[in-house]
Amino acid sequence: MKTTRRKTFISLLLAAAMIITSSITAFADYDDWHELSGYPSGIIYQYQGQLDNVSGVGLFLDARIKEKNNQLINTNYMGAMAKLYDTSDVLVASTGVIYNSIPSQSLYVWTSINQTGSYCGQMMALLAVGYNSNTHKISYAVMNSPMSPYVYYVSTTNSAEPPVMNAAVSSEEISSESGYKVNAAGETYGTCRSAEKYEDYPDLIKARGVNGRTGYVRRDDFIYLADSPEDAERYTEDVLDGMTIPVYDLNGSVIDNFAFTGSNELDAR
Repeated sequence: MKTTRRKTFISLLLAAAMIITSSITAFADYDDWHELSGYPSGIIYQYQGQLDNVSGVGLFLDARIKEKNNQLINTNYMGAMAKLYDTSDVLVASTGVIYNSIPSQSLYVWTSINQTGSYCGQMMALLAVGYNSNTHKISYAVMNSPMSPYVYYVSTTNSAEPPVMNAAVSSEEISSESGYKVNAAGETYGTCRSAEKYEDYPDLIKARGVNGRTGYVRRDDFIYLADSPEDAERYTEDVLDGMTIPVYDLNGSVIDNFAFTGSNELDAR
């Protein structure tokens, strides 16, 4: 059985119809399948990113997770996120973290952008590696796929680049041991494009809001590590319902909002 949830961006039904008359450049092989042993014992996760340039419809980034031996994964034991960046390494689109809401063999999530420009994509996998039956807390490994090549997408409806207004820079900036700069509040900031694990991300991640303002989203707002299966289910519902998170300048003032945009598909056969 497959269940599918589609939200704020263009329906895949529309994309399928456009395929008939549009040229498609698919980059399905830019990333190989990666593996990680998970929980419970014997589970082997595989994860991969895929980028599809669908002319006139959008540039799609797919984040894919599956169990290597087709075993069912417990509810909310795997989460995925799809992310798109522009050439300045600014986060411009993301699904947010979407967990599997039913026992399933695989989880696919995707986001897209329909704005002329060059973009690259990356997927994130949150994979259960432990579970505490007393506290009902899931322990996740957070893994990123390699970054895709840049792809130039031409929109037939949004040809102009959106206005980009940079966030104010704090008067106190120093370099941290991580290589990120630090604002006056002691928070690291920068792009998350090169981060491989959760610990590699800065406190403040460079992102563009819905009104075109470039600032920063907080790591803990952007990458939500659920405390329990129930928490993961609640959060996934919020994300799929169009959740937004604040975009800040480096002084901590809210200047915009970042909207999670995406859909998911579960394979529970």
